[in-house]
Amino acid sequence: MPLFSYDTSSSKKRARFVVISNLRCDSNDGGLDSDKEKFLLLLDRAVRRINRYIKPDFVLIYWHRFENDNKHTPQFHQIYESIRDIAAKLECLSLISPATQSLFELLPPAYKRDIGEKAFDDVAILDDRVTIKSSELSILLCDLAYNKECVFRVECRPALNPNVPCVNYEDLVTPSICEPPFQFGLIEVEDNDIRFYRQTLAMPFELGLVDCHIHTQFGYCAENMDAEKSLRLAREFGLAGVGLVEHSGQIYFDEKTFWEPAFLDEGINTKVGLRNRAPIFFSTLASYRNEALIGMEIDCDYAGNPVIMPSDIARCDIKLGAIHWLKEMMQVTPDYQAASEEFLFRLERFLSSGVIDVLAHPFRLFENWSEGVPDNVFKETIRLLAKYDVAAELNFHRGDQDERFVFECLNAGVKLTLGSDSHNLSQIGDLYPHIELLKRCGISDHMLSSVLADCSIKDR
Repeated sequence: MPLFSYDTSSSKKRARFVVISNLRCDSNDGGLDSDKEKFLLLLDRAVRRINRYIKPDFVLIYWHRFENDNKHTPQFHQIYESIRDIAAKLECLSLISPATQSLFELLPPAYKRDIGEKAFDDVAILDDRVTIKSSELSILLCDLAYNKECVFRVECRPALNPNVPCVNYEDLVTPSICEPPFQFGLIEVEDNDIRFYRQTLAMPFELGLVDCHIHTQFGYCAENMDAEKSLRLAREFGLAGVGLVEHSGQIYFDEKTFWEPAFLDEGINTKVGLRNRAPIFFSTLASYRNEALIGMEIDCDYAGNPVIMPSDIARCDIKLGAIHWLKEMMQVTPDYQAASEEFLFRLERFLSSGVIDVLAHPFRLFENWSEGVPDNVFKETIRLLAKYDVAAELNFHRGDQDERFVFECLNAGVKLTLGSDSHNLSQIGDLYPHIELLKRCGISDHMLSSVLADCSIKDR
């Protein structure tokens, strides 16, 4: 059985491959604890994009050992296990290869080939900064359903003569994913046509993008967040600014009270489970105000009131608003019409408070509804945003947003913001889907300033 299959509905043979390399990842300038942490973070970021948007047939992860690691140490096996755990998230076939191991050792016997002196007219993917010993030369040969000839090949050039190809083929270079702008390779094969693209994980700095929705170490749902690391990574990922925010319900109440959620009946006046961490939240993040907007993702109680202490409103540079729960949807057999009415009632009260700058992930509550967002909810939400001069957040953390939402917001005069909704460092500044959506709506780079809300860092 071939390693890859093709679309049998077409006479053409098609395949898509991704190659990720960390070769020569030997600098640690991203504020992380180690090169290993940086590589794993970037790999996780790449896997998310690969699964959601690229959907290849095969992914090769080719990694070089880190300083002081060799394949006989516990550290080597630990990093390998971490890479394997991330690769397990891939929704396609994948192969992980340390640079110190021949890929032939990893492939099943059916895919081992004796290449002898044969020259290949095919594709080479190699890191342009690597020089390794000739004994470490690793080659991957895949049949691609052709069965008789190799059309895809991975090579690391030996240090003996790094400027001379080993066989006759065209070179395509995949840079290290660990070096800005953090790229990996995408190869598309269709019959005899081979195309190579570089996928970039950083955002173009010249766009001046601001990620307005990044969580902190104060969140109960945060995974590995750290404000200082977030800011350093944001700079490396090409951002002009960030918003560091936390769920207000998590700032004011203990975990049990938040997740039940037992604070929504009485809102900010809830006494049970009260655990006001606002003073330490603002004092901890105060030193970052020259680089970031500091604020909250403010919860909405069942009466439509913002869950925030009045004294903390002025302390927020940015105030995202979010409705995370509908009381009707907690019933055993919810009434969807009643749930829609509850949402719109609370939303108007919420926005009319004058507290909210941006409505975060406006329709997340409806993402799992079989019929999608009800049309009256869609239209009325945009009308209310325009009425109360509140921006709408583009947020791809869970679901997708479509062109219609962008068009209707812009037609109504509603400004947009971009939010990664990062709960993990690997998600910071991942605004790729946001920019692609705006491009599909005909919004070019020079038009961004006219459609995005001004979230720049103001003088304080």
